[in-house]
Order: sequence, then structure tokens, then C-alpha cells
Amino acid sequence: MAGLHPHIYTRGEDRLEVRSSRIPRALFGLFALFVFAGMAEGGSYPVALLVILAIAVLAAIYTDRWVFNRTTGTAEYHFGLPYLHTRRIVRFEDIAHIEYETAMRGTLMKHRREGSPAEKWKAQTVYTTLRMVMRDGKSYSIGIVTTEVVGASVGAAQRFAEFCNRPLSPSSPETKS
Repeated sequence: MAGLHPHIYTRGEDRLEVRSSRIPRALFGLFALFVFAGMAEGGSYPVALLVILAIAVLAAIYTDRWVFNRTTGTAEYHFGLPYLHTRRIVRFEDIAHIEYETAMRGTLMKHRREGSPAEKWKAQTVYTTLRMVMRDGKSYSIGIVTTEVVGASVGAAQRFAEFCNRPLSPSSPETKS
């Protein structure tokens, strides 16, 4: 399911990209187009409609992504609007380790039948927060990966650690940001 949480995209053997799906951005763009088309018929427009149009356009063009490049040995973070974005570059050598923290969310169902477990999770979603912890103690959030299985989310963290050639560790209280 496409959502606002980041997804991991492989761009060749030497490049990983972590970004939100383009589907929500396309939907915001389509919504802005419909609002603009409705406004093109003429007349006066309430300020609220102009604010909604501005928010939809900004949501459609906003970027927030990490690009991990093994060839250059860097991770680049791009966030903001086109031509008004900020770029942060982190060298792989400066990364101490990749860290993950896993949490689950779901509905707890009670079973009363004989022989069945007393509690069972239904509609379970696993959220794994990925962070790069730097040698100087700073940490940068890569994003939150969602899966249906705990092992798959830890697998995503392992994939980053192997890609950057850095150790993987579970979250510790000192590095939470």
C-alpha cells in the first residue's frame, strides 16, 4: 500500500533511495488541478479556497528523500521545495552504525473458544524507525518503514547497514532523537 511513510527503492547496484511514494503527491497535484479548474470559471473566491489550493500545490511539489550512493560513499538528504530545498551530505565513513527501533500497532482480539490462544493480534502493522548514528554522537532519522512482519522491517535495517558497510544495532535510549 502506498502511503506517506518512506519506501526503499533500488536504483542500480550502487544506489538506494528512500522517499515517500509518488502516489500521494500525484493525488495532491490532481486535487490542486481540480480546484484550479473550478476557479477558472470566474467569479470571486473565498480566501479559504486559495489557501487550500496553495497547500495542495506545495504538498504536490515538496520533496523529502535520502539517496545512498555507494560509488561516492555518501548519503544525501534532500528536503524542501524545488530550487528552495536543503541538501545535507553524510559520508559513509562518518556513520558509526545504523540503528533501528521496532513498534507494532494493531487490534487485540480476545478469543473465548477452548484451545485457542487467549489473545491474538489482528490487522497488525510493524513500524521500524531507521537512524544513522554518527561517530560524533549525532543521529539522523532515515525514516519509518512499515511492514506486516517484524523480520521484514529488521531486514530493511539490515539492508541499509550492509549497503553502507556499517554495523546494525537496536535502538538505545541515548541516541533517540
